[in-house]
Amino acid sequence: MASSYSTSLKLELIGNGDQSGVWGNTTNNNLGTLLEQAITGVQTITMTDANYTLSNLNGTTDEARNAVLVITGTNSAVRQVVAPLVPKLYTVWNNTTGGYSITIGASSGAIVTVKNGDTVLVYCDGTNFYTGLSGVTNNFDVPGNLTASGNATIGGNLTVSGTITGSGISGRIIQVVQSTFTSAPSTTTSGSFQATGHTGTITPTSTSSKILVQVYATCATSTGNDSALTIYRGATNLAGSSTTALTSFYSISGGEMGVPVAMSYYDTPATTSSTSYQVYYATNGGTTITYNKPAGNLAFGQTAVMTLTEIL
Repeated sequence: MASSYSTSLKLELIGNGDQSGVWGNTTNNNLGTLLEQAITGVQTITMTDANYTLSNLNGTTDEARNAVLVITGTNSAVRQVVAPLVPKLYTVWNNTTGGYSITIGASSGAIVTVKNGDTVLVYCDGTNFYTGLSGVTNNFDVPGNLTASGNATIGGNLTVSGTITGSGISGRIIQVVQSTFTSAPSTTTSGSFQATGHTGTITPTSTSSKILVQVYATCATSTGNDSALTIYRGATNLAGSSTTALTSFYSISGGEMGVPVAMSYYDTPATTSSTSYQVYYATNGGTTITYNKPAGNLAFGQTAVMTLTEIL
């Protein structure tokens, strides 16, 4: 009775009564060479900018039987490693140059994409190839970088000791800085903005960061004219031109009037250097505007607040 060979690992199955006196050679080859290759074998594959078909041989060493496939070579496009369509588990490292993904699978059925530089578990059920790991039931530690090319769904708490970065992640609050101001400066200057002295400083972590600037205060004005406020970044009026305000108001006759002020601006400083913002004010026609002061002689003190939020 002639020998046959197992489906997945191509081990030689000795026919009944065959190989009398020499069957130990075949058994040693099966156990000491082929099974060891299937369990611990590491095979380097060199691609030449074309699909690569793994050797798949009966009863002798080949490429497809190995546990680990290290894929090297240079590709100018996505290329496929063609493996036998039999039940098998692989660890695949895409160590090619050129920056392209590779795929692994048979000439039919589903295949698996392995991004350049990634090492993945892949298994075949005899019909399709699948990614071998899609979840863990306990803690999962990543000592290096974690890259998610799809969506990340977190059902519990996420603790990050470093910084989360990613091209697909936006709208994250990186830091918040708050500046309070208790003085009450005033001006009668008409036609140009004057510094109030209420400043806030933040150092962005990225040149792509946005800074949300928010100011809450109360101003008191004398009767009968309009006043305006804005926010400067350094020497730049965030509202636009030197005579453009973020907010303005008109005081009616009859004495001093207190006006609550709320300003906000979504700024792009495009720097990682320390960046300062300051409230500026102006008035017309001799009117006095006092920043951070309620009308009249209110017995309570007044605090203006500037909040700087870095968003990336």
